[in-house]
Amino acid sequence: KYHQTMMFTATITLIIERLGPKYLRRPASVYIGSIEF
Repeated sequence: KYHQTMMFTATITLIIERLGPKYLRRPASVYIGSIEF
């Protein structure tokens, strides 16, 4: 059966970013606006 899993966050930490490949098959990130480090 087909299903989608999505994760949304306004701010993303390295720990959260690493969760994608662990739980998702083809994770993708969408960044909107400027990225400041």
